Amino acid sequence: MPRVSVVITSYNRAKFLPECLESVLSQTFRDFEVLVIDDGSTDNTPDLMRSYGPPVRYIRQMNQGLPAARNRGIELACGEYIAFLDSDDAFMPYALQMGVEIFDKYPGVGLSYGQMYVINHKGNLMGLRTPYRPKGSFVRSGKEEIKGLIMGNYITGSATMVRSRCFEAVGLFDNTFRQGSEDFEMWIRLAKKHDVAYIDKPLAKYRIHAQSMSARRDPEEVQWTHTLILESVFNDTELGETYRPLRAKAYYHLYSRLAEIAISKGDKKKSRSYITKALGIYPQVLLGAGALELLYMLARTMLPTRFVDFQHRVKTHLAEMALGNRNSIKTLDPKVNQR
Repeated sequence: MPRVSVVITSYNRAKFLPECLESVLSQTFRDFEVLVIDDGSTDNTPDLMRSYGPPVRYIRQMNQGLPAARNRGIELACGEYIAFLDSDDAFMPYALQMGVEIFDKYPGVGLSYGQMYVINHKGNLMGLRTPYRPKGSFVRSGKEEIKGLIMGNYITGSATMVRSRCFEAVGLFDNTFRQGSEDFEMWIRLAKKHDVAYIDKPLAKYRIHAQSMSARRDPEEVQWTHTLILESVFNDTELGETYRPLRAKAYYHLYSRLAEIAISKGDKKKSRSYITKALGIYPQVLLGAGALELLYMLARTMLPTRFVDFQHRVKTHLAEMALGNRNSIKTLDPKVNQR
C-alpha cells in the first residue's frame, strides 16, 4: 500500500497535464500512487495518458464536475494520505515530503495546507499566495482554523493533504457546491473534527489562465454558495455560539471578495454594489486599516478600464521583482524566505 495517493482531477487540460504529472513523478518522497481522474475530457487527454504506466493510474468518467471527480479519486485511493492536485497546477519537488512529515509527527492532524506560487498560462511567475505574514509552520485546533476560514477561504486545493480515514468521518465533497466552494465547505467539515497544520512553504504552482476556474467564477454563484456555507456554521448547534458574533465581519469579507470578482470581470456597477453591502454590514471597518483597502477598491470602480489594466501590470511586475525572478518560477530557491 502506498503512503500517499495523489488525486489529479482533469477536464480538457492535456496542454498542462504533462507538466503536472512530471511534478509528481519527480517528488523527493517516492512512496506514492497517482490517480488521474479524467472528468469526460473531449481533447486528446486519453491519447496522452497512454504513455504513462505505474505509479500512474488513469480513470475516465462521464463529465460530472470537480467534486464528483475528486470523490472518485478518494474512493479509489489506496494511500494513507491523499494529496490533491489540479491538472493545470504543479507540485514543488518537496511537497509530498513535507506533508508526510507533518502527518507522521502529529496524528491528530486531518488537513494540512501551504503556500502557492501563482503563475500565468506560460508558467511565468505572478506572485506568492500566502494566508499569513511570516510566522513559521504551525498546528492548531480545527475550530480555531474555522475562525479564519469564515473570513474567506485561503486554502487552495493543490496545496493540501488529507488523512484518508478522515473522509470516513466527514464524508466526501458535496456535489452541490461548485466554483471552488466545494473546497471551502470541505475544509470547514474537516476542521470541525480534526487539527489543521499550516506549512510555511510554497508547496505548488497555481496557474491562472482564461479557462481556469478562478477566471470563470460568477460572483452571484459564489455569493449563494458561500452564504449557505457561512450560515451552516452560524446555525451549527456545536459551532454557532462561538462563531455567530463574527457574522457581520465574515459577510464584510465575503462582499469585499465579491466586489473584487466583479471588478475583475469589468462589472464596476456590481462591484460598487458589493462594496456598499460590505460597508452596510460592517461599518466598523472605517475605523481601521481596512478602510484604505476598501476605498482603494471603490476608486478602482471609478477609474477607466485601461488605467486599472495598467495598474495591474505594474503590480504584477513589482511582485515578480520582489520574488527575485521576472521570467520563470523554476529558478526560485524554495529555501529562501520569499516574502
